[in-house]
Amino acid sequence: MGRMAALRVLVRLGLRSLASHKVKSLIVGGILAFGTFLLAVNTTFLNNIEEAMERSVTRSLIGHAQLVSADAKDDLAFFGQFGSSQDIGLLDNFARVREVVEAVPGVQSVVPMGRDGASAGSGNLLDLALESLRAAVAAGDTPRVEGLKGRMRQLCELVRTDLENRRPISANTAEIDAGLAIVNQVASEPFWAGFDADPAPALELMEGKLAPLLEDGQNLFLAYLGTDLHKFAATFDTFEVVEGTQVPPGERGMLLSKEFYEKQSKNALARLMDELRDARVKDGDRLDDANKAAVVEKVARLGRQYKRLVYELGPVEAAAVESDLRGFLNRPTDGLDALVKELLTVTEQNFDARYGAFYRIVAPRIRLYSVKVGETLTLRAFTRSGYQRALNVKVYGTFRFKGLDGSLLASSYNLIDLMSFRDLYGLMTPEKRRELDAMRAKVGVQDVAAADAESQLFGGDAALEQELKEGAAPVAADEPALAGVGKATVATGDAIAAPGKAPTTSAELEQGAVLNAAVVLAPGALEREVLPRVEQAISDAGLKVKVVNWRQAAGIIGQFVFVMRIVLVVAFIIIFITALAIINNAMLMSMMDRIAEIGTMRAIGAQRRFVLGMFLLESAVLSAGAMVVGSLAAWGFIRGLNAAGLPSAGNQGILVVLFGGPRLNPHLTSTSLLVATGCIGLVSMLATLYPAVVATRVAPVVAMQRRE
Repeated sequence: MGRMAALRVLVRLGLRSLASHKVKSLIVGGILAFGTFLLAVNTTFLNNIEEAMERSVTRSLIGHAQLVSADAKDDLAFFGQFGSSQDIGLLDNFARVREVVEAVPGVQSVVPMGRDGASAGSGNLLDLALESLRAAVAAGDTPRVEGLKGRMRQLCELVRTDLENRRPISANTAEIDAGLAIVNQVASEPFWAGFDADPAPALELMEGKLAPLLEDGQNLFLAYLGTDLHKFAATFDTFEVVEGTQVPPGERGMLLSKEFYEKQSKNALARLMDELRDARVKDGDRLDDANKAAVVEKVARLGRQYKRLVYELGPVEAAAVESDLRGFLNRPTDGLDALVKELLTVTEQNFDARYGAFYRIVAPRIRLYSVKVGETLTLRAFTRSGYQRALNVKVYGTFRFKGLDGSLLASSYNLIDLMSFRDLYGLMTPEKRRELDAMRAKVGVQDVAAADAESQLFGGDAALEQELKEGAAPVAADEPALAGVGKATVATGDAIAAPGKAPTTSAELEQGAVLNAAVVLAPGALEREVLPRVEQAISDAGLKVKVVNWRQAAGIIGQFVFVMRIVLVVAFIIIFITALAIINNAMLMSMMDRIAEIGTMRAIGAQRRFVLGMFLLESAVLSAGAMVVGSLAAWGFIRGLNAAGLPSAGNQGILVVLFGGPRLNPHLTSTSLLVATGCIGLVSMLATLYPAVVATRVAPVVAMQRRE
């Protein structure tokens, strides 16, 4: 029998066998089709998510790779660990590093960076009112002073309420009584009569003793990324300024994340309003849904906060709000307290109107943000040597990464100019080095051997002693100067006034040290091709720098893809074992039913390989049809999702990063189909192989006896 004739016989026998065992064929085919569908969809999602996450990370904050010192003790991770808790060393000659890496074909830009955090406190309501009162007194603005005196009396009642509420849980009631005594003193008529005669002592008493009693101040913690702000903006194309302006070239300044600005710096009542709006609009919740306990609790808490809002209004502002609310609520005889309470009593039906009225009538008349765009913020941080340092930095505006609102990338870091970062972190800049050298020259600091230190310090150096007596301060140098790195001077009193310094040149930005640097590749450049060339160029230049890819640098975010791959592999193993067992059992049963048929074929001359080929061909035809059905189902499913888009659960959290924005539009790739069909084809062949081998070993005599 020729090969073609044998093949035709095999095909006919295979198709006849499949047709005669319809139920088993449908079961096995269904399993194979479902497996193909599941693997194709899973691999498609994984590939699409990895692509989307790569776009999110590389185009917004981290770049395609990060450069860190080869001596780093810890792994660089932007998320999962706070920056200052990681010892990643220093790139002590960034200018040279940038020169070497940017010369590599495929590299678009190298952006200097450093991460740290600082605190920035804002006063409570009393602090702000006292600041206004002191300014009005200094300006001689009598009407303003009188209005603020009334506001201080209102705030005294707020302090009294707070103290009374704290009494039941306080272990020191004597302290509560002392506080109430101060409140009673400030609220009394004799106190304000004395204020009119001499405001200074009264202001000092209120600032020193009354204001600390109100536990309402806001201590902000700002995680920030120090960088060349203009190079950062030009390199990362998702970056955009939302409010205010970019920091002018060469100036010191800061840009706050829009997410941080809205969720940390914003007035607490306004934030609560925004959270309820988001629950309704983004999450589809109802304010009266008893199953949404968190939403219902926020509604109740909002209604209880009316008194605090009243206290935030100054006399002039309070009168304006009262007048406007009377018209809006159509309650012409009610007082301010009742009107504000009614405004904040929101329901599912009235929320939109009340929300709009709050921002139209109330928000313009309170301090809506503790840190405003255009103000100067005092940052307090610890240098790498452990000293506290304070720096005044102007907030020029807010920024966001387009499409990543609500994500960790959008909210985790604010941006500060590189020179201010170096000051706060304690890195030596060329400017500081010149100042230090001048101070050393003035006081005559010398490098001496350890054995001579005592004689040099206490040996009667009259000139040095005389200079010290005249007030020259010696400069401590407890760290070695490392190629542009040293310890910055420490501010122990007032903050260093960064605004107003001479503009910083691009050369000054690049000189000195940075903690790490982002490597961004040119459009179309492939990471797997360019990064090895970067590593080779660094090695050839003799730089002690290592390259960290974006997955590692992203920390917990980058690990999501790895975890998802593990989940996919586990799912595939489960499908593999299940399908293997079911198909193997089905094929073995089919073989047992056909023993007599197999014996007859063997008796009339069919070889073992013919029988083996028959079973394998049946399996191939069945799996091919199943894989076509599964692939078409996967294509239709993915195409439907692509058209509709898969929302990232209300723009919240990690899904925005994983989806590359508020919505994922997946597309089926040829790689996903090849992986799915290849794996399912392998499962089908392996499951068929054992029954087929068993069938070839059946002796014709035994088979014929069984038929009889």
